[in-house]
Amino acid sequence: MTLYQFNALSDAEKANHIWDRGQMAAVRYEPETSFLLYHLGSFYAEVAYTKEVNKIIAIKSFSNTGPLDSYLMEIDISEILDHL
Repeated sequence: MTLYQFNALSDAEKANHIWDRGQMAAVRYEPETSFLLYHLGSFYAEVAYTKEVNKIIAIKSFSNTGPLDSYLMEIDISEILDHL
């Protein structure tokens, strides 16, 4: 599925496609919201949940790497550094 085809889906269809075909790549947390990043082949989808009721509040999709910057601080490279 292309990014264009994904964006044409309803929110429920997007969520189902993410759960069925997406590979979780990262998670980040903010005070009221959790963000789960999924890789879907040629693009990414970010699912935002409200922590209060554990409900999806937004699904963003993108193919450029700029939005990935917010996940960089969450990557633990301590094991790699231990072997240097």
